[in-house]
Amino acid sequence: MLVSTIGFSQTGKTITKFEQTKLQFSIELKKGFVASYVDKKAYAEVIFTNPKSYANGALWSYNKKFHNLQELIVIQEKDTAFVKLSKMKIININGMTAYFFEGTEKDEKKQIVISNRLIIDRDGFDEFYLIYLNAKSKKEMKPLIQIIKSIKKLKT
Repeated sequence: MLVSTIGFSQTGKTITKFEQTKLQFSIELKKGFVASYVDKKAYAEVIFTNPKSYANGALWSYNKKFHNLQELIVIQEKDTAFVKLSKMKIININGMTAYFFEGTEKDEKKQIVISNRLIIDRDGFDEFYLIYLNAKSKKEMKPLIQIIKSIKKLKT
């Protein structure tokens, strides 16, 4: 069943695929994950979580009229939430350039968790995408990485 008002393709009550034309890509969620979407004037936000684990992710869009790539990179590099942060890597996700930050941070219970972030910059598009991925272990992080690897460009 397609719920076009919020852009989700839905099976039963579990959202399994996200396709939103404003963001111009699709994300396929792994089994057990659910997602929510908020479309604000200034940004769009997608949150995906697995209620049976700590694993969660968030995606925000940033309009290039008001933000630039260097600003978003510096914000990640200087974020005091990180306990440890590796050097940024530039990677390719299905033809899209992504700036990847791998680190750890303390959660609200002061436990150390894995915190990976990506900034996606698509040539010819008006928005950057900032993605946060959080998990307690590499095993929990694996499906989050698979979700991000599932990102595909929609035809424009």
